[in-house]
Amino acid sequence: MERNLLLAISFIMGFGLLIFPTPEMLTFDGTHALGTFLKNTLNIFGILLMVYSSIEVVIKLFKSRN
Repeated sequence: MERNLLLAISFIMGFGLLIFPTPEMLTFDGTHALGTFLKNTLNIFGILLMVYSSIEVVIKLFKSRN
């Protein structure tokens, strides 16, 4: 039960990282590359969290069915 709750929380955290706004101070001309890198890194990490938690839930449901 606790594992399912943790997987649900990690899925929500992954979605939160996808919609996380870039801080205003990182969108200026001099630091635009840093802001873009930060946003892309957070998006990739969020997608990976969502995919991992989804796969774990599907595997757990498949195993419990047998």
